[in-house]
Amino acid sequence: MRAAIFHCMNRKYILYSLLLCALLFSHRSAAADEMDNRLIVTAAPEAMQRTLIIVSSVSIAPSDPATGEMVSAEFTLQNIGDEPVTFLRLLAGGRGPDCADFTCSDFADYPAVENLTLAPNQSYSYQKTRTFWATGNYFAQVVYQSTTGSYHFIGERIDYTVEEGLELLEPLTLTATSGRANDLFYARFRVRNGADRLITMPLIGAFARGPECQAISFNCPAVADFEYAPNITLAPNEQFSYEKWQQLTEAGDYAAQIAVRDETGFWHFLFAPSTFVVLPADTTPRTDAWSFGAHFHPVFNESDQQRLTRAKLVGVEVVRVAVNWRVMEPNGPGLYDENFYMPRLAALFDYANELDIGIYVMLSGAPCWASADPNKNCAAQQYDYAYPPANPAHYANTMRELMRRHGSDILAYEVWNEPNIERFWRNPDPADYVDLLQTTYSTLKNQDASAIVLGGSLAATDVRFLEAMYAEGARGYFDALALHPYAAGAPDDCSIYLFSFLCGVEAIRSLMLHNQDDKPIWFTEFGWSSYDGVGGFGEATQLAYLQQALALIERWDFVPVATWYNLIDTDYDQSAPRFEHFFGLFDENFRPKPVAQWLQDQSLPHRVVLPLLFR
Repeated sequence: MRAAIFHCMNRKYILYSLLLCALLFSHRSAAADEMDNRLIVTAAPEAMQRTLIIVSSVSIAPSDPATGEMVSAEFTLQNIGDEPVTFLRLLAGGRGPDCADFTCSDFADYPAVENLTLAPNQSYSYQKTRTFWATGNYFAQVVYQSTTGSYHFIGERIDYTVEEGLELLEPLTLTATSGRANDLFYARFRVRNGADRLITMPLIGAFARGPECQAISFNCPAVADFEYAPNITLAPNEQFSYEKWQQLTEAGDYAAQIAVRDETGFWHFLFAPSTFVVLPADTTPRTDAWSFGAHFHPVFNESDQQRLTRAKLVGVEVVRVAVNWRVMEPNGPGLYDENFYMPRLAALFDYANELDIGIYVMLSGAPCWASADPNKNCAAQQYDYAYPPANPAHYANTMRELMRRHGSDILAYEVWNEPNIERFWRNPDPADYVDLLQTTYSTLKNQDASAIVLGGSLAATDVRFLEAMYAEGARGYFDALALHPYAAGAPDDCSIYLFSFLCGVEAIRSLMLHNQDDKPIWFTEFGWSSYDGVGGFGEATQLAYLQQALALIERWDFVPVATWYNLIDTDYDQSAPRFEHFFGLFDENFRPKPVAQWLQDQSLPHRVVLPLLFR
């Protein structure tokens, strides 16, 4: 195995997360960079040779190192002169593999000690470690940098050979569901420790460049690295399997190679590179119908009928109704609010039927008696509303009650709201959410096998949370994935996939297909705020982004429903950031914004009645 060694200097990679970030590369010191770029190392001047004596020349342990093993270099020197001696840097300098002398540019230095001064008769013992990732012949010798900046070697050199240690069992492969731009590409390989001692890798992964990069090199600025696995230590004969994904948003030719960062911050390419091609994204228009909807906060106002009428005027055929569990069933299991909430909710269904508007429900907000809040005081109704239910069956039974009362008028049942963020699920945990999803799905299907259950309800395009849901057994427990693909900018801005409409949605779809799940995706919330301050885009841009988003939906045949958040501007949640109050198609006085006016003027051929699509 031969390795191409390269330095990572002054380069940062930032991975975005509500969720997840990792520093992939570290910086070398300026002094180290100077040493690395300097090729001239000469013998020490005679005066220095008379001043210093090598008590013990460089030795390495183990004497028969293998790639990936930790190797130690040691030596001791003494100042026998009458004056102090200062070294800017002192190290076991080396070259290799297969270098004759220090004119070779293949560095194999051990870490340096900096700014060291030896008083007369003082000794210093050097001991540093490093790893090697290329087989071949090496040498090492005492090297120092004088106060003038020049580098010199002194004493005898040691020659040694690095044998094969890390073995490649399965070469690097790169695969994707469609192989097109915006798809998730998976990098995989498997290695084994074939040496007799531990192999330690601070970082290992797939270094990638593209599109249109001619070679694996930092000289290509088109970074396409896959996530690196940190702190991997392999015992003799132990194996390591690597699988990570990366979304690639540009078509073209790419190259990738296994890379390891050693403990000093140097990077090494291992084994043979792989090349692959990313095809252009599929922009073929869909041929099937889809439905435009709007989110709706009902009951707590006197204008539900008026609001639904406004929705009908702008072509909304389905509304997402947020059902407040803690108000619906405040005092205990089966004790529903028959004096206010349930009658108002029933009236809402009547209004919707009169206007021929479909309804799907999202139930969230556990009442105190059902809450998992460990510090709740239900006698005083003091608890954290963001906690999920302690018992998933309580939630499932309440959802079943909605089915019992209004099942013939409910198009779908969405399980919770945004369980992947702290605001709506304290201490988000994919396993806990999947438990709730499985329980609710089974309960509703036992009551009505044709019911449509929406799972996920993910805030933004949180690929990692969905990935964890699949790992916890979510597949098969939802009929469609509920998604809230909010974007940090324009719909086609792919700079942050977590907050990208285009690339985020296609990443989610790619992950689903990777898990053999071709269920549809419902956008149960999406939109842009018309707020003129921080977090908003203004009314004109809100309209432009809606138009761009609808154009993208016209090519996504896996999206049967797209629900705009919100129908009306609202200030019901004063804890929310200010920009969140301005997502509506109408302002709080029911004035139609440009988005509403434009929708009203359109004759959209995709509109159909949802029951014909799904029931």
